[in-house]
Amino acid sequence: MENKHHIGVFGGTFDPVHEGHIRIAEAVLACTRLDLFLFVPAYLPPHKRVPVAPFHHRVAMLELALDEKNRTGWPGPGQVEVVISRIEAELKTPSYTIDTLKGLEGRLGPAVFHLVIGADSLVELHLWYRYGEILQRCHLLVAARPGISPAAVQDAIDRLPGGYVRHGSSNIWRSSVPGSNRTITYIDSVQVPVSSTRIRQELAAGRRPAMVAPVVLEYIEKHGLYRCQGEETGD
Repeated sequence: MENKHHIGVFGGTFDPVHEGHIRIAEAVLACTRLDLFLFVPAYLPPHKRVPVAPFHHRVAMLELALDEKNRTGWPGPGQVEVVISRIEAELKTPSYTIDTLKGLEGRLGPAVFHLVIGADSLVELHLWYRYGEILQRCHLLVAARPGISPAAVQDAIDRLPGGYVRHGSSNIWRSSVPGSNRTITYIDSVQVPVSSTRIRQELAAGRRPAMVAPVVLEYIEKHGLYRCQGEETGD
């Protein structure tokens, strides 16, 4: 391992945070040695609709979910610190990933960043703003998602610059660019068929979704979130 801190960066709207988000973090921490794991709620995401819940509510729900999980413990070697970064509220909008990474570099100093995304985001990564720079600045940790086949993951990787080559029969691809050590790791141990969109629909219908922590549901009910909404898409 390089003599630098290894930092996981898990961005999303978390609108609201649900068990699928927690399980992705658990799967990443179980197979990757990190010193710090950041949940980074988007302030104003460029590729999605405006979040239903305001930023401060989404952060508060994340705090409740993570406080509960921090008490029971996270998997993986060592004592990784799992925290929330509010950096996107401090940066210009919309919240482009490349700007978030550069902002984190400026605040945290020399580090090796590992960007956590879903396989559904991987297949669209070539459409992201300055995606080539993202690949130069970090490793990718890609969580499996329902409906995205391993073949689709391979096709998406083949489209990316960097000449990524699969390492034997593993789920790790390494850049073939001279001097680059960037990798893409596909984590197929987690596939949770849940989305924030479906959860919001259930909440709007007056139901209590099973994949949301009780403390988060209590917060949602207390503040009257997601009671009424139209058609939308989201994570």
